[in-house]
Order: sequence, then structure tokens, then C-alpha cells
Amino acid sequence: MRAVSPRAVLPGLAVAVALCLVGTPASADPTATSDVVVTVPGGALQIAVEDDQVSLTTITTDGGQTMVSGRLGQVTVRDRRNAPAGSGWVADVVATDFTGRGESSLPASQFRYEPGEVDTEGTVTVTTSAGRNLREPTAVVTATDVLGDNSASWTPVLTVVVPPGMAPGTYRGTVTHSVL
Repeated sequence: MRAVSPRAVLPGLAVAVALCLVGTPASADPTATSDVVVTVPGGALQIAVEDDQVSLTTITTDGGQTMVSGRLGQVTVRDRRNAPAGSGWVADVVATDFTGRGESSLPASQFRYEPGEVDTEGTVTVTTSAGRNLREPTAVVTATDVLGDNSASWTPVLTVVVPPGMAPGTYRGTVTHSVL
């Protein structure tokens, strides 16, 4: 067997110790974390009508029936709920009977509502339907396939069918829009 001199082992041992000390830092952390706060804003589903007082002034006759009509103010639905895919909303309209002097009234059951063309923003598909009896809430614009914030606007035409023998004069009432 061959004898190894301590002088030959000492330089190799010094290199091995040096590599061990350099290769592993004494207090390094391999990860770092941050606390993050995200605020998702809450929004609302709102409906607004541009004009709060409108006069119906167009008079037509169809098959012996007298009708008075006119455009209501622009109706706008704003959906800021950040709605998930597939959500939707429905805009309804309802009216009171329009009353004149004395006991005279134009029944809301004889009112017709045409939404007309609807302009939209955002991801939303809308369908419209005419209201033929506004005594009860009637769906006139329905939004489907909603994703995120969206809006829709339309300028409806309200037509009042005047019953035969109605007393001439000014009649007043309320048309209410709502959205759910």
C-alpha cells in the first residue's frame, strides 16, 4: 500500500471546504410574498327617461278609431353590475288612466307602446315587444346574453286609442318605466 503524504491531502481538502462555503448562502430565502387587495366595484341597474313631461299631439284615424300619439323621451337602461355571462334584464312599462275634467278618463288598457329601435353598448342582445295594454306592467325591452357592463337606449312612441264619445279636453296621466 502506498502512503499518502499530509501535504498532498491538505490542498484538496481546502478546495472542498471553500466550495461548500461559497455554494450555499447562509440565510437566503427562496421565496417572497406580497399581500394584495383588490376592490371590485359594485354597480347598479338603472333606468332613466330623458323628458319628464311629454305632450301627445299627433292625431290619426284608422278604421274610424281616433288615436293620439307622440314620442316619449329617450329611455336608457344602464347596467353597471359587471354582470356574469348569460345575465339579463327586462324593462317594463305601466301607465295610469289619463284623467280629464270631471269623471272623464282615457283607460290605460287602450294605450299602445312601441319601443322602436334600440341602441346598445357593451355585450348585450336585446329584443323588443310592443305593449298593447299598459294597465299592467308590460315587458317592452328584454336583454339577454349580457356580459359585464352594458346599456341600451330607445325612444318609444305612445299611442292612445280614444274611445268613441270621449269628451274633448286635456287628459293627464303617468307612464312608469322600470327595470329588473
